[in-house]
Amino acid sequence: MIIKNINSFKSSKKKFLSKKEINKLMNEVYTKILITRNLKTNKSIEFLKSRKIFDQEYFKLKKNNKKWSTVYDSFKNLKSHKRILEPKIRSYLKNKLKKKFSIVNSQLRIIEKSDKRSYPVHQELVTEKKNLIVFWIALHEIKKKEGGLVVYNKIINKEFKHSYNNMNYPYLDNQKKFKNNCKEKSFKKGEALILGKFIPHGTAPKLKGPPRWAAIVRIST
Repeated sequence: MIIKNINSFKSSKKKFLSKKEINKLMNEVYTKILITRNLKTNKSIEFLKSRKIFDQEYFKLKKNNKKWSTVYDSFKNLKSHKRILEPKIRSYLKNKLKKKFSIVNSQLRIIEKSDKRSYPVHQELVTEKKNLIVFWIALHEIKKKEGGLVVYNKIINKEFKHSYNNMNYPYLDNQKKFKNNCKEKSFKKGEALILGKFIPHGTAPKLKGPPRWAAIVRIST
């Protein structure tokens, strides 16, 4: 299938990342956590099998806000982005786009049920690129009420007016209207949701479950 209208594109692909690929990526994260805590780094972990062990080390590091901030910032430069995420995305888009494309940025996002921040419905305004596609990839199974996404049901072909909250996060004016036309999406592990920049979306409320981990990669043409 050729992607014709990039900014209004919406699709999902199950098993975009394999268990092995997820474990490799998250083991790199685990190693960074151990290094920051001055622990032995010859340990390895299978994230999808040993979630409790991973979370224990994660929460211990989170107690030190300064160290955690440094580690979190480093997630933008994981080797796994170059070795796993970006090759998978390039392979997926190779026969779907009839033009050259580039990767704008890659990052990991974590949300806990104790997180009180608001993630309103918005369009992607993080770049001034004319055409943009966002890959939102679940790094484990995300059920309803576990912090998946809410996604607009209709196809949108234009940009709407946004305002900014006290964290400088963009949100669509008339949130109630947009939320009423959104549906919460749950995810299988490794599943990718691919959205054009015009598709309104936001983070679903995180009411239960362990910390939610997702990879976000933005592509421009």
